[in-house]
Formats: sequence, C-alpha cells, structure tokens
Amino acid sequence: MTRMLSRKSMLLGVSAVALLAVATAQAEEEVYEDDAAEYEEIMVTGKKATFANNATDKVMLDQKAPASSVLAVIDSLPGVLVSEGGIFGSDDWSTTVTMRGFSVGLDQQQIGTTVDGLPNGNSNYGGGSKANRYLDAENMERAEVSQGTADVGSPSHEALGGTMNFISRTPLEDEQFRVGLSYGDNNAQRMFVSYDTGEIFTNTTAYVSYSHTDNEAWIGNAGGTYRDHVEAKFVTELEDWTLTGRISYDDANEDNYQRISLDSFYENPDWDRLTDQLTGIPAIDQNFRPSWSTLRKNFFSYLKAAYEGENFSAHITPYFHQQNGRGDWAPPYMVLLDGTGELQPSGTTFGGSYTEAVNEIDGAPAMSYRHTHYAKRRLGFTTEVQAQLIEDNELRVGGWLESTKRDEWRDWHKIINPLASHAFVETAYWRQYDLTFNTDTILLYAEDTHKIGDLTLSAGLKKFFVDIERKDDFGNEADFSKSSNSDVLFSVGAVYNITEELEVFGGFAQNYAAIKDGVIEDLSDLAGSGNAGIQASIDSVEPESADNIDLGVRYSNDWIRFSLTGYSIKFDNRIEAICSNNVSGIDYLGDDECTYANVGGVKSKGIEAFVDIRLNDNWKLYSALTLNDSKYEGTDVKVALAPEFQLVGTLSYDKEGFNGGISAKHVGKRWGNFTSNDAGTPTANLDRLPSFTMVDMWVGYTLEGAMGLEAIDFRLNVSNLLNEDYLGGGTPGGYFLGTARQTLATMTMKF
Repeated sequence: MTRMLSRKSMLLGVSAVALLAVATAQAEEEVYEDDAAEYEEIMVTGKKATFANNATDKVMLDQKAPASSVLAVIDSLPGVLVSEGGIFGSDDWSTTVTMRGFSVGLDQQQIGTTVDGLPNGNSNYGGGSKANRYLDAENMERAEVSQGTADVGSPSHEALGGTMNFISRTPLEDEQFRVGLSYGDNNAQRMFVSYDTGEIFTNTTAYVSYSHTDNEAWIGNAGGTYRDHVEAKFVTELEDWTLTGRISYDDANEDNYQRISLDSFYENPDWDRLTDQLTGIPAIDQNFRPSWSTLRKNFFSYLKAAYEGENFSAHITPYFHQQNGRGDWAPPYMVLLDGTGELQPSGTTFGGSYTEAVNEIDGAPAMSYRHTHYAKRRLGFTTEVQAQLIEDNELRVGGWLESTKRDEWRDWHKIINPLASHAFVETAYWRQYDLTFNTDTILLYAEDTHKIGDLTLSAGLKKFFVDIERKDDFGNEADFSKSSNSDVLFSVGAVYNITEELEVFGGFAQNYAAIKDGVIEDLSDLAGSGNAGIQASIDSVEPESADNIDLGVRYSNDWIRFSLTGYSIKFDNRIEAICSNNVSGIDYLGDDECTYANVGGVKSKGIEAFVDIRLNDNWKLYSALTLNDSKYEGTDVKVALAPEFQLVGTLSYDKEGFNGGISAKHVGKRWGNFTSNDAGTPTANLDRLPSFTMVDMWVGYTLEGAMGLEAIDFRLNVSNLLNEDYLGGGTPGGYFLGTARQTLATMTMKF
C-alpha cells in the first residue's frame, strides 16, 4: 500500500507542476519565438472540430520502444486505455483498447480503426486486423484519435465510440538508408531497415522498409513471437494532382497469453496458468503455451489520386486487403466421429457429428491439435469531393464502397506423440465446419460547413447500407442473409473563436455499428424451427447505435496547449451473446448453445482534459486527465473493464541531440464483471480490479556526422519501470496480466 501511494503521489506531483505552470507562465516576459514553428509540430494537437480529438506528438513516439505496437503510442491521450499482454504488443489475442466505455478486444468491436484514413477490415480476433498489422512504429507519422464521435466520412462501421486513425510517414526529400538494431529482455531482438529514394523522376519520392522482430514470452520459458513486416510508399506531386501509393505485408506468429480470474491474480500475479513443459498428461498439456498460437499474414495496398484546385478538391482511393491465418489450441482428447467407428481414420471426415472424446488410445495419451482457419479478401474504395460554393461555405460529399469475403473453417489433427511434443499429423482427421461470409458495405455522406465571423457551423448526415450473408460450404444448411442498414445519421456542431488562441466547441452526432457476421455464424444455436424460424430470429437483432454530445474548450499559443471536454453518450441496442453455459471449461467443440440479442444500452458521461506546456527551449510537460462514468442503462451497474479514473504525467527533455523523459499513468479501480438476469440485463457488479500506476522511462542521444555517417542514434526504453503487478484488459470475469518490466536498447544508423 505504501508503494502504491508513493507512486500515485509522484504522478499527482507531476500533474500539479503542469497546472502550476499554466497559472504562472502568464507572467513570463520571454516568449520562445525562434522555435515556435518547430514546436507547433511536436505538441499534442487537435483539429478545430466540433468534437473531442487529439493526436500523438514526438514525445509519445519517443516514449515507446521502436519494437512497440503503434497502438501503444496512443495510450497517453485523454480517454484512452491500451492494454497489451505481450511484450511490445506482440500478442493480438490479449490486446484491448477502451475509450468512454467502448472497447476493442476479444468480445467487442466498438471503436473504428483506419490506416491513412482507410478501413482496417474490423478489429476482431476471428479475421480482423488491428493497426499494428499494417504499420511499423518507425514509419508512423502520428495517430489521430476522435474519442467519442467519428468524422462524418470515416469509413468504419465499428465506430460507436470514435475512431483511431494511424498515419504513415511521407517519404523523405533526400536519399537516406537507415538500419536499426534492438536488443532487450526475454531475448527480444529487432532489425529495421529502410531506404528513402529522395526525389526521383523530378516529382516523386518513395521508401521501402523491412523489419524482423523476435521475442520470447515474458511468463515462463516457453513460447514467444516472431514477426516479419514490409512496407513501401511513394508520393508523386504533379501540378494539381497528387498520387500516393502504399503497400504493407505482415507475417506474425504469436504464442498467446491467457485470461485469469481476480482470485488467481491475487494468488500469483506473475503467472497466467499456461505451462512451459509437456508432461504427457492431456489435462495438463492442453495449457502448453506453444500450442496457444495466433498466425496471421496480412497484405494491404492502396492508390490514392487527389486533386487540389482553387475552390474545389477531390480524391478517390481504391484499396485491396488479403488476410490468411489461423488460431491454434490443443484439446486434451481425440474425437470419435459418427459413421467412422475409428479414432484414427486414414483421411479427413468433412462435417458430421461426434460420438465421444477420448484422451487415451491403447493406454497411450491422445490429444488433438485444433486449427481454426481465417481468410479474408476486401476490395473497396473511398471518394470525396469538397467545394466552396459561396464565400465562407464549404460542402463535402463522399462515399465508401467495400466488398468482403471471409472464410472460416476448423480442422482437427492428431498429435503424433503427446509424450514427446505437440507435433501433429499434417492431414486433418476432421474438418468440423466450413463457412463463408460475404459483406457488402456502402456509406454515403454529406457535410456543410459555414463560417460567420468567428463562428463556424457544421451539419452532416450519412447512411450505411450493409448486407451480410452466410454460406455453409458443406451444404448442410441453407444460405442466410441479414440486412444491417443504419438509419440516416445526423451530426451538428459549432466552433466559436473567442480569441485567436481560445475557442469553444460543441457537437451532437449519431454513431452506428453494423451487425457482425458472428451473429449468424452458428445457425443451429438460434431459436425457432426450420429455416423460417431461424431467419426470424436473425431479423430480430438490430444494429447498435450511439448518440454522442461533446462540449469543450481549447486554448493554444506558442508555449501551451490546453483542452477540456465534457461528454454524454447514450448507447442503444447493445448486442450480447446469451449462452446456456452447459459446458464447463473450454468449449473446444462448440457445444455451448448461444444466441445473440439486443439487451438494452449504456449511458456514459465524463470529462477529458490535457495540458501540454513548453517550459523553455528544452523542457516539456504534459498531463492528461480522464473521468468516466459508464453504466448499463436502467441500472446502477458499471460497464465491465471501463476505467473510471486515469491520470497521465510526462516530463521530457530535448537539447542538442540528447532527449529523454519519464512518464507515469495511473488507472483507478475498475469493475471487471457483472451478473445478469435471464434477459441479459446486468443486475450487480462483481470483481473490483485494483488500481495501478505504470511508469515509463526513455533516454536517447543522436550523434551527427560520426564515422562518415549522417547520424547515429542510441536509445534506451524501459516500460513498467517499477515492475508493477496489474491486470490489463480481457473480458468480463477473465483478465490478462499486464506485462512486466521490459528494457530495449536500440542503435540506429543513418547513411
């Protein structure tokens, strides 16, 4: 308790210094004008919009190790909590992002994600791709976060709780070759190589990069992650046109971490109950970490053509995304299938049911290696036209069209010798199911912005047309489809400039999330008899929606930026899976019967604030505060895993090649679980998760012109400096351990 109080006191002290500086700096006579233009680029910024929004700055990028996930960089922004169970975000399974009571994780996809303004294709585990699959931290220019309201043209149908947009850097104007080498705890190793062409063909710049990351699991002595990543981008500047093209390829093999209960955390906060050695006992070896794996390959490309005229601009951006991968588990038995009468069939049985499961064959242990395969192909484009119709009036009209095909199938393989390894027979003995989902999306939107003196007014509307279809590739069940169209969604807002430095803003927007194809994944679980009954059950589920109100103030001058936002959100038609819970332990065979239903809503309100201060030419201070109250509608039950209090304090230094700093983030107590009645309505909170304080430290030095090189950069990053035990994200009742202290040293050479 004493240690916890001391950490909290340190963080409160940093924030107090920030507030004191705000109050006293008005009396300073010296204004740092020489570096004002440069400082404009490295401070936390927000667009002059009618809703809360923030962007990362250089300090936030420096704070995280180069091997870190790009998601980790936004963790210091107000309202945001990023939880990653793996080293440097190396496990997608255990990654969770929450904002204002909304989340992205294993059980929810409620926050939109875009990369260079293009949709990521959902963020769920089963076929989705978070931003770290598309972008290396070294190639990220900044991340923009709209905490509660998506821009009217944001191409995402997950954006109930705002959007995260990750922007890749522009190619350098001068030729440069860069090599970065990193080494750290748990045998973490990273190599990053990039080449910027400089200007070629008179008007074109480009770069290509490759990185390889490898690390062991921070828990135990088995398991780990390797990742290969390639990016390339070009920009061609013509007289009125700009052409931008980009591709990325990501190949990741991640051994997972597992969720634990609150009681298990108090028993041992350093172990997630997965094991490191095989014992030959199936009941134990089902928890062998190297058998819990996520394998994903993602290829993404786009070509953007943008026209910029005097009073008219337009762009169109076609894109293509392909994903292939699988998720691995090792059930502690083999399955005896109906109609075969054999435990070791010579070929693959497609579909059908099973008679029993056994964990021994002729007295020897028997286990399976279960693969759930995911494949996705997306083809689409975004387009927008902006025109100044009359003076001080601008009209935006645009759209998004996408066609997605997602395949999912599950294979069961015999483990050859469970006493020796988890190696398996390549030919599956059972393909349990094989499904195809097709999703067609159209978004149409328009927004009008009018300026009257110091007042800017905006009004927008948009509508989604989303159709999902399910096909059983075994032909045992009829095809089913579901329309998930939105209503016409409205947004209105205003920004008023009180002075050149001070503005107030307010806005109302309707957000929406389409029904996911998981709702129609297992039709056998849906109520009703026959195809008509199943279709009726599907049709009763409605898309989720949220009404968001933001009111706030922003202040900005040469040495300080400040923002304060109050918000109120009403989230309706929350979709939940209601399951029979007739299977104990892990439901390897999918026997638990679940059906999806709209189970009410959530009401959220809160305050978000940040202050960003340049104390002098070298020192910079940042602090962010979040107060959030999210409750299930009609109850006093708090939303599970939604932070109620967050406070960030960061002090950084930058002078003549040297930079460094320390940052602390305190997350208050959260409710982790709740009970529900038969209708799915929450009735009481369970599991009060302990608060925690995370401290990061970094130090770096850039040596210019040494040994004939353009520069050599040395950097040391330490995350969780005080080695705090804490719980990160997860699902109600099951929580991932927060990563222990990690140190990474990096040397980067520029030629």
